[in-house]
This record gives sequence, structure tokens and C-alpha cells, in this order.
Amino acid sequence: MKRNIVIAKHAAKDDISLLDQSLHPFLMITDEPFPRVMVTRRLSDKHAEYFGPFLPETAVRFFLEKISRLFKFRTCLIDIDGSFDVPCPQFYAKRCLAPCVRSLCSPEKYSEMIELLRQFLTRQKDEIRIFISSKIEKAAEDLDFETAAELRDFLNELEEIWKDKHSSFWLDKASDTWEIERRGDRLYVFLVTMRGRKTLGKRVFAYDFHKRLSDAEVLESLFMEFYQIHAPSEIRVPVDFPDRKMLAQTLSQREKRTVKITVIDEGSERITARRAIARNKFEFDLRNVAPPVEAGDLKRSIKKILKLKFIPSKIESFDTAHISGTNSAGACAVWRNGRFQTDEYRFWLLGELGELESLAESLRMRISIGNLPDLLIIDGGRSNLNAAVRALEICGSVRPPVAAAVKPARKHGEISHFLLENGERVDYVENIAAFNVLKQIRDEAHILANSVHGISRDFSHFYEPAAALPSLNEGQRRELIKNFGSVRELREVEFSRLENAVGKRLATIVVQDLERFEESEPEPVPFIVPVRYDDPNGDARYLQPLKGQK
Repeated sequence: MKRNIVIAKHAAKDDISLLDQSLHPFLMITDEPFPRVMVTRRLSDKHAEYFGPFLPETAVRFFLEKISRLFKFRTCLIDIDGSFDVPCPQFYAKRCLAPCVRSLCSPEKYSEMIELLRQFLTRQKDEIRIFISSKIEKAAEDLDFETAAELRDFLNELEEIWKDKHSSFWLDKASDTWEIERRGDRLYVFLVTMRGRKTLGKRVFAYDFHKRLSDAEVLESLFMEFYQIHAPSEIRVPVDFPDRKMLAQTLSQREKRTVKITVIDEGSERITARRAIARNKFEFDLRNVAPPVEAGDLKRSIKKILKLKFIPSKIESFDTAHISGTNSAGACAVWRNGRFQTDEYRFWLLGELGELESLAESLRMRISIGNLPDLLIIDGGRSNLNAAVRALEICGSVRPPVAAAVKPARKHGEISHFLLENGERVDYVENIAAFNVLKQIRDEAHILANSVHGISRDFSHFYEPAAALPSLNEGQRRELIKNFGSVRELREVEFSRLENAVGKRLATIVVQDLERFEESEPEPVPFIVPVRYDDPNGDARYLQPLKGQK
């Protein structure tokens, strides 16, 4: 069953909605010809399919690692149609089927794998077993024993996940305990999700205070959204609400199992749940959670913090990565009106340039594209800021203002302060929405720059066949390397042996390509694209695949 959400019309009532709140982790399958799969905490795309939620969060990271290697779905942030000449490094890392290259993966093959993933996430075990077994039999009949072995291994890994009692990421046997508290001008809704006595996850939802809404009305409004695509075995609420029994019946019918909605009181409240709620409140006090901030308020706050002349609607951040001035890479992340614009992210491979030269060159290349932002954030200190200002001189008086995000000593993931062009220091303040957004913008460029740098360093050798044999498609190149070992060994193969393997016409093309390659020896350049496992606007940046479990 497809798990699409409905953007609830009633959500506008007193702004009691979950649309802008950070939830438990879900997996989403995008609505595209070649769907992507990402983890998210926000249910905001009515066209996507959502599965979950999944807990605990560390286990979700292991889960994401497993399914990305098993199902090999794409996670790139580009549009594809199967016409690319080579795949990105995700294919060589065995994390993607490469539907961007039709000779490697047809649209039908990719759709089939995504459908298998849907069945896996909804635990249709028998359907998967029947389908994979039939594919194994067909491959064996065709004497394609390699494919049969791959399918057998695929099914065996799924069986291992299903057998492992410690790999229960689904929440159908869990319970949700809710509590509401009003403090000053704020309304807080606490949620603790447990399985038995084990706490799996905790969330706090904060809203501006509305005296017109009773606790029962708050819960009823939230539940219409929160339980759209899932339900635990029991939902424990602090107060009764009019449609409680009807909602329990509706959820039970949809889930095809009993879902209880229980009103808790002093006598029925479980000690472990009470303790978990208390811990949740304590942690909430420390974190100082606040209601979501509107984009307009964020922009006005950023203007005030960085002492800008105009409200910034579009902000871009820049960072570079290198090792001793080698394999340098620059990256740019884009934020506009409250959302990250991943289709506008850019990066550049800059060769043998140092940090400041890489930054300046990245800015010059970005300036040449036009449509500059309202504000530039540079990762680094005074020298980085000065390098950026000098690079922007070609823009004249219309250039955007620049601020540097300065890291504290030995804490490269943090920000101690921002440095303005006039030398003024603006100290970073935790738990202020505008500061947090500026840090997120800086982090996006930092992550992209390091990713591009690492890929260019570690995956270039996979692209030697493409550099040596540009006249062939990627499927033909891979078949040749499979049969003959490497480009170097292919150079030494006698023409007659090559002809026997691929035919005279293709053998002639191979020889001609190799002769040209030997004359020029072009440097293999990896096909790098932005890749991420989380929805850029889904508040799940730290839920990345994590190795460590079999």
C-alpha cells in the first residue's frame, strides 16, 4: 500500500500542526521517473511516499546502511534520464544501480528494485520470496549463474534481517505516551515511544499558546496528521477526546491489527513511561526547544545579527577542501527563503591550489555564472574573509556582503563567532534560530566540499576505462575490463583475441581508442554529483548510513 500523506486542511486551526515540526525518522520515496530514497523528519511532500517511522535513531542509521547496499537506490541530487556516459562513484561503491547509464541499468530494472524496496518496508515477506525465487529459477534456466548467485545472496541478506530480533526497526509493537504542558505563552506536547520498558525515541513539539484550544482538541488535531501512515500497538493520552474510539477503530482497520488509544490516569500510568516523560521534559529544558520560526522572521533576524543593509532572501556559503594543496575542491551551498536549494549547489575540482587560492577561484567561477546572492558566508577566519573580498572586487559596488564563520580551536564542526568585513566580531549564540540556520548553511558547503574532495581522491581510478575508451558505452567497457583485467592489460592483448571476444568492428574501435589514449594519457576525471541520504529540508542531516552491524 502506498503511504502518501495528506496536507491536512484543519492544520490551519490555531496553527496546531506537525508540518513544520521535527518527527521520528521516516523514509521517503520521491515521486520521480527514477525515485530517490531519503530519510526525513518532516512529512511535507504530498507527492512522496513515506514509510515508518523507524526507531531508535542509531538503529535507523544501521538500517539505512543495510538497505542502501541491498537495494542500491539512487541518492544523487540531479535529474537523470539514462543518457549519461558514465555513472557516479556511488555505482563503484556498490550503493547505486546507476539508472543514469542505460547500458548499466534499464528503467524497468530500477523500477523493479524500488518496488521490492516498497514491499520490504511494508514487510510483504512472502511476496518478496516468491518473486526473487522465480528470478533465481529464470536465471539458472538461462545459464546466467552469476545473476542467480547475486539474487540468492540478496534474498539471504533479507532473511537475515527478518530473523534478527535486534533488527526490529518497525514500531507496530511499540507504544506512544503523550503529555501536554503549558508554560507561560507556550504550549508543549511531549511524546515518548517505547517497546516494553525500552525507550526508543522522544520528541517535543512547541507551539505558540492558544487558550481557546483544550488539551483534547490539541491531541485530536495532532493525531489526524501524526498517525496518517503508521500506528503503534497502543497510544496513551492524558485526556479523553470525542473521536478517540472512532480513531482507534479506523487505525485498527487500516493496520489490520488492534490499535488501542488509552486514557491514562494516576493508577494506569506505567512507571517506566512516567520516568521517560520526566526525562524528556528535563532534556527539553536543557535544549530550550522553541516553535518553528517563519522564514521571514529568520531573514529579518539574520539581517540584524550580521548588521546588513537589506534583508537576505538568498544566502550562499563557500568552503574548500584539500590535502597539502592537492586535489583541491571548492563547494557552494544555497539557501533561499527558508529552504535549501540543492539543485543550485555547485562544486569545482581545482587541482593543485592552496586553501585561499581555492576559495578565490571558487568565488570567481561562481561570479561568472551571475545571479549572485544577498549574502555570502565563508568558512574560515580573517585571511579567508580577505581572500573572498578581493575575489569579489570584479563585481564592483554591487557585490553582496560577506561574513566569515570562524571555528573555535580544535572544534571544526562548531562556530565560535562571525567576522564581518569591518572587523567586527559577532559571537555565536546557541539556541537562537537565526544563528542555527547560518551554521546549517555553513555546514552544507563544508560537507559538500569534503565529499567532493574525498571522491576525487579515492575514485579517479575507476574512470580510467572511460578516459581510455570514450567510443564505447559503459556496459561495453565493463565487459572488456571483466574479460581482460585492466586498461594496461587490454593494451597488450593481441587483436585476434580481442576480435574473438567482441567482433572485428568493436575490436577496431577499441584499438583506435587505446592508441589515442597512449598518445595523450588524459587524467581520469570522476563523474561527481551531489549525493545525500537525507532530505535537505527534512531536519535529518545527522541520520547518515552507519557501518558496524552485519
